[in-house]
Amino acid sequence: MNGLGYVVGGDGVKTVWEYNPSTDLWVERTSMEGATRTDAVGFAINNRGFYMLGRVGSTYFDDAWEFKPLDEQSDDDN
Repeated sequence: MNGLGYVVGGDGVKTVWEYNPSTDLWVERTSMEGATRTDAVGFAINNRGFYMLGRVGSTYFDDAWEFKPLDEQSDDDN
């Protein structure tokens, strides 16, 4: 997205890291919202990022989240 790369979450991890290939630097961003998960899918369309699906143990998710790495976390996303 916008020339930057992202590594998001993992098994029990909500951390988001942003990679800038022009400076070769990593910056930690606002943690992902939603449940931690493995086997998730992530993609970007027109510089908008999304992550969805995945699982925790034997529980599978069918949800989708828009990925906004520069926004502050809001617990009141109405």
